[in-house]
Amino acid sequence: MQSFLLSERERLGLKQKDVFEFIGVNKATYYRWESGNPIPSDKLNELSKLGFDVNYVVTGQRDSVAINKQNYDRAMRIVMLYVIKSGREVADPDMFVQVVNEVYQVIEFCEQNNKEIDQVEIGAKVINLFAA
Repeated sequence: MQSFLLSERERLGLKQKDVFEFIGVNKATYYRWESGNPIPSDKLNELSKLGFDVNYVVTGQRDSVAINKQNYDRAMRIVMLYVIKSGREVADPDMFVQVVNEVYQVIEFCEQNNKEIDQVEIGAKVINLFAA
């Protein structure tokens, strides 16, 4: 059986260990999934938080909405720089992913509308990482 999970993980540039630790399963379970065994829906939800195209993982068909990897990487770098400069730790990985996604949306909007990226808006989104 074709493992769309494996190809999606490789597309995202993630290591197996990073994925199975993030979603809270052991190595053997994750390896079985990459070998084609079914993945529970709650774990598919966790995979989506890492950027996995869950529709592709399950069906082999890509969602019609494609992510611009260059802009997503840019959003990730921007958020990481804010975190590093703040000297603070991010306690909630789910919030980190959410903020990266929000920054990505700002970047995409600005590109599509030929506008400069609003650093204040970006900063306001990143502050949410430390609000809790």
